[in-house]
Amino acid sequence: MNKYTRTLFFLVLSGLFFFSGHTIANAQTMPLPNKYVHAESGCSTNDLQDLLNLNKEQNYQLTIEIPAGTYLLDQTLYIYPNTTIQASSSSHFVKQRCYGAMLEAKLQKGHTGYQGNYNITVDGGIWDAYLTMNEKTGTELFRFIHCNNITIRNLTLCNVPEGSHLLVFAGVRNASVTNCKFYGYGDDGDSSITHKEAIQLDVVHSKIQVPTTQAELITWDDLPCDQITISDCDFYDYSRGIGSHTAVAGRLHTNIKITKNHFSDLSDSAIRLYNYKNTTVTNNTMDHIVEGILVYNYMESADELSYFQPVDGVIYELPSDYKITILENRITNVKRTTQTWGDGIRVIGADSRPMKGVIIRNNMIGSTDRYGIFTTVTPGIQIYNNQITDTARHGILVEESSHYSSIYENRVSKSTQSGIALYYSDSCQIYDNSISRPKAYGIYLISSAKCTIGKGLSTGNAITNTGKSSIYLTTSGKAKSGCKSSKIQYNTIGTAGENGICIQKSSSVSVKNNTISAKKHGIYVHNSCSSAVITSNTIKSARQHGIWVTGSCHYANIRENSILKYGTTSGRYGIFVENSGGKKGTYTKIFYNSIRTSGSGTSRDGIKVSRSSYTSVYDNKITTPAGNGVCLYYSKNCVVNKNQITSPKNRGIYLNQSCDKSQVVSNTIVKASGTALRIYQSPKSIASSNKITTKNQLRGIWVSSSGQTQLKRNTIKGTGKRNAIVISGSSGCVTIKNFIH
Repeated sequence: MNKYTRTLFFLVLSGLFFFSGHTIANAQTMPLPNKYVHAESGCSTNDLQDLLNLNKEQNYQLTIEIPAGTYLLDQTLYIYPNTTIQASSSSHFVKQRCYGAMLEAKLQKGHTGYQGNYNITVDGGIWDAYLTMNEKTGTELFRFIHCNNITIRNLTLCNVPEGSHLLVFAGVRNASVTNCKFYGYGDDGDSSITHKEAIQLDVVHSKIQVPTTQAELITWDDLPCDQITISDCDFYDYSRGIGSHTAVAGRLHTNIKITKNHFSDLSDSAIRLYNYKNTTVTNNTMDHIVEGILVYNYMESADELSYFQPVDGVIYELPSDYKITILENRITNVKRTTQTWGDGIRVIGADSRPMKGVIIRNNMIGSTDRYGIFTTVTPGIQIYNNQITDTARHGILVEESSHYSSIYENRVSKSTQSGIALYYSDSCQIYDNSISRPKAYGIYLISSAKCTIGKGLSTGNAITNTGKSSIYLTTSGKAKSGCKSSKIQYNTIGTAGENGICIQKSSSVSVKNNTISAKKHGIYVHNSCSSAVITSNTIKSARQHGIWVTGSCHYANIRENSILKYGTTSGRYGIFVENSGGKKGTYTKIFYNSIRTSGSGTSRDGIKVSRSSYTSVYDNKITTPAGNGVCLYYSKNCVVNKNQITSPKNRGIYLNQSCDKSQVVSNTIVKASGTALRIYQSPKSIASSNKITTKNQLRGIWVSSSGQTQLKRNTIKGTGKRNAIVISGSSGCVTIKNFIH
């Protein structure tokens, strides 16, 4: 064979192999021939099954057309792969007995994974089990196990006994349920309700969890559902809408989409997601229900009865991000019962199973018998741009180790408790929320450290008309450390029912750049807050103290605040520090504050320091206080320096009892209505380089019962010589040096 012959031979041989392989490949992927059959109106169950059996060997792409009529089904219909049931909207299938499903995908023994049955469509018809509604046992209408590519559309499933499902997917991938109606839940006559889902997504764990007449054919492999879409369906007059009430450790339903459905008049949850990930719940409406959306991977009562270990003993690692999004749902009229909580949206994890990666946004929630949104052990959860109104408890509650969470851009109104509450969750951010008319607090934190309430000038929270304090940080017996190292900043508070900002047992808190109107105190820091920074706040109105720091706050930095109106009730102060004594090097500072007016009575000092030694008061501007400008009481070793006090209705500066070794230096006091500088029972004090102008020939400096006090380089005008300095009582060894009159 010459070289040309050899070349031709190999070309022909190669071509044969190519065309042979191409032909085989086409044979393997060649579509099945279409086959259309037509049922007779009102035919029997056996007749329908005979039509379904035409595809027993999977020879066709089979379509069975079922016309209008009534079909009495006395046994389960089994459907095979590549089969479509096309039923008239007026075809009425009536279940005759409780046992078994109305329609079930036929399985073959030993099949695992998602290929037990496949390519099934059921389109149209009313599938009804009303004859069984009073039975004492449950049933199902449609059941699919170990299946792939299932389409359910344009049909009605209805009227089953209590404890039943209408549609079950167990270990199903790539299924859709569209434009269907689900309703009708029986009552077995006892005093309690056994709650079940209209559409149940299940794991193929055992016959107990997934009851079926084909149990002997099934390999129990803990297969969850994947790629399920339920859309444009109507659920009403039932127990639960969509979801799961059992789970297997580490086997999560994945890629679930629930969208544009309507739920109404349900006796339990509209949507219940137990052990789900990569799931979106969006654009659904829910009205007159008992629970809106429940997402959880742990619940103590559920774990005891319905959280199972896998058949093979292998527990997969939990996801670090569950990727669950709850978006643009409308949830209204959520009514609590003795069995169900009554929340709009509820998310639950556990310390051993934290529910990470949840987003709740753009939902409208109104009129709930408990919380609008309530989450537990949800680290990093994002709750934003939701509208929540008329909740019987908090509008939003995030609790229990939900660290690094963000709650922002929500509008919360008319909550019976607080607008937003955060419990035992550190490093969270709460900002740019609008909260109005809560009966308790606007924002309420318990034992949540390093949190930020308000981020910047345009992202603070707006809180109005609260029943109690607008922002309240506190602790409980569970965690005594409080909300330490938190920041409260750039918030606008209008008409707080009690305090604008209240901080208890929470050290190292920063309060800055807030604007406050309050019926009690503007800012109230108390009860073992060992340190606090309060700066650049504007107190527009406070009926009692503008800023009150008390109870062992040994280091407070109170600076650059503007207090416009305070003390419209008697005996109140612009800034009041009490029982917060420091020591040399660690002490409270009050400086660069502007205090411009107060109430109309007396004993309302601009700044009052009581039983708080080593406090430093300097560079403050105090105008027309109804009482004293600055008053120290039982506070030793204090410094009052470079303050400007104008037109006090009583004294300018008053050291009142046991303010020993205090210094009053370089202050300016103008037009005091009483004694400009009064030192009483405070020995070893120093008044130096003060500029004093009085009116009506009143005293400039009056020292009483304060031995070894030094008066140096003070300038006094408007008193006359008699009243420039008055020494009385047991004030021996008072030094008056370089005094200028």
